[in-house]
Amino acid sequence: MTSPSPARTDSELLDANRHFYDALWSDARLVEPERFNTWPLVRSLLASAQHRLEVAPGLRPRLPIEDTQFIDISAPALAKLRARGSSGALGSITALPYRNAVFDLICAFDVIEHVDDDERALAELSRVAAPGASLITSAPLHPALWTAFDDFVISSATAAATSRSNCWPSSRDTGSRWRTAPCSGCNRNPRAWSTSECGSCSTGAHGRCGGTTA
Repeated sequence: MTSPSPARTDSELLDANRHFYDALWSDARLVEPERFNTWPLVRSLLASAQHRLEVAPGLRPRLPIEDTQFIDISAPALAKLRARGSSGALGSITALPYRNAVFDLICAFDVIEHVDDDERALAELSRVAAPGASLITSAPLHPALWTAFDDFVISSATAAATSRSNCWPSSRDTGSRWRTAPCSGCNRNPRAWSTSECGSCSTGAHGRCGGTTA
């Protein structure tokens, strides 16, 4: 019987994640924020958001690239974003390198579930938010609520990660801690409670069905 591997330190986990994402984003192309179904929501908030921050976007930013501040653990991702007119800094969601109350719009999509200390991460997002700021976050649903599409995406991503490095970045399942609500248009659960995205649709503020969530 083999002994379990010793738990890795925070520094070791960060190095492993950075190695994975540096390799991933070095070979990837930038996808414009307008391509995502979060864009109508984001666009509606831009007029009152002079100072913007997006945490851990990789090369899939949801905020406008120009004049947005991005923070990520991957230098290759930040380099490609800077080439398009953004500002960027290496860092982590649990220790944001910014002063208090500075950003009017903050986004962190599919990040919280990768963080052990999610309360600290949320506290940091709150700390750098200016009074009246908008904060958009998302996290995957608990597997019990997945659709066949989710199963396909996860199996494809896992296969790609295994072929690339035989490991997947450290994460934990926190989906059951997030509130979900059915979409009024098609009665499907949203993928992310905070953005009110309809999980069965792929375009529009609430998906093709045009519904909303509670």
